[in-house]
Amino acid sequence: SLSVSLIFASGFFPSADYFSIKFFHDERLKYFLRIMLLGVPFVVLYNILVEFVRGLRLIKVSESIRNSISIFNLILILLLVFILKYNDLTPAVANVGATILVSLIAMLFVIKKLRHFQFTKATSVSYKKILSISFPMLITSSMFVVKGVTDKLMLGFFKTPYEVGIYSVAIKLATITS
Repeated sequence: SLSVSLIFASGFFPSADYFSIKFFHDERLKYFLRIMLLGVPFVVLYNILVEFVRGLRLIKVSESIRNSISIFNLILILLLVFILKYNDLTPAVANVGATILVSLIAMLFVIKKLRHFQFTKATSVSYKKILSISFPMLITSSMFVVKGVTDKLMLGFFKTPYEVGIYSVAIKLATITS
């Protein structure tokens, strides 16, 4: 999945101009799309590492890593606002920066844990068994991702980015309160 995310990000990165104009009707979004595409491989790496730590049965650590992204996001937004002053790209840069930072921290933790791990024949699992378990999970996860962004993409095709942003915040608030 990491290789697919790299291919996806590098494939769409040059097309950010086209997508910002054709689908979102706003040329300014090309910068936002490029920043978010830079973060795609790190989001995948972050999710892989969180689940790897969870697979080691270190639930508190995996949840700490999962929740730390919000804390780092807030810290980076505050730093960017006070140091560079706010602009439209500040939240995107902070989000991608927080994802990269937490991914690197999680990677260092996993590398440290793997040094003490002994690989034996008993701990190995065949690729066929891994794929037979993980492929249905991949399909299910993909459907949740598609379900989570389809409304915003469709709305973005017909409305302005401002209206999509208001909708995104409103739907999150409605979800929290219900």
